Amino acid sequence: KKRYYIYFFCITLFLGQISCSTQKKTTSSSSVEKESSVKLNYQQQEISSANLSNINVSFNYNGNAISSRASLKLLRDSIIQISVQPILGVELGRVTITPTKVVAINKLQGRYFEANINQFLKQVDTQGVFSQLQSLLLNELFIAGNVEKDPEKLIDQFKISRFPEGYFLQSQNNVQNLKTEHVINYDNRISMTMLSYKGATLTCSFKQHSLFKNKTYYPTQIILSFAYGKQNETVILDIKNATFNQPFVVNSINTDHYRKVTNLEDLFKK
Repeated sequence: KKRYYIYFFCITLFLGQISCSTQKKTTSSSSVEKESSVKLNYQQQEISSANLSNINVSFNYNGNAISSRASLKLLRDSIIQISVQPILGVELGRVTITPTKVVAINKLQGRYFEANINQFLKQVDTQGVFSQLQSLLLNELFIAGNVEKDPEKLIDQFKISRFPEGYFLQSQNNVQNLKTEHVINYDNRISMTMLSYKGATLTCSFKQHSLFKNKTYYPTQIILSFAYGKQNETVILDIKNATFNQPFVVNSINTDHYRKVTNLEDLFKK
């Protein structure tokens, strides 16, 4: 469970560090040149909420394959909550993030971590970070460090090139040392999102898009890969059940029953 927490926070902190970078513009270099004739009519789905109620999470740890069950609930511009249930649906941990606060609970050891997200992410534009994190989880178009949400306006901020699997998009006018790249296939689905910042790379591969209820397409498998120097982590999420744009209950936990820790790493100490 510790690695689930850490991986989720790595993504959040990665976006946070991007947003607090100076807004100096840089020129993105690439071996793929933009084709002036390339036109992309990208249409994004309207998703107000997502309830991924059954996720199988798997990764390798010290050469051993480990898997567990998890769930994720997302209410647009409001809350993201991930729950870890490795043993017969018994919840052992939970992470909740909102535009203003982040809370992580280790139910097994009776501890919790809570922080104002401004402090947690070092005084960055937190609404932008939350927005980009939810776009990543919803398989949507975005540019890290850019608060623009309109897909039509975002498209104009990318270099677009032909790619064997569809279209390759590279962000222009990047935040310093940052690149955001997407691959959009010929079915108008984002099949890959790549974020690169100061030697660190987060790659999200979205595979096997299927039509769920309410006519919403969503990948049934997400592969998250984080690389920095010699450190490489990969987590595979197999989505077994999901509903979109439907009401659901977000349960809260009374933290009075848990001991608060001041540092995130203390949440997992034995």
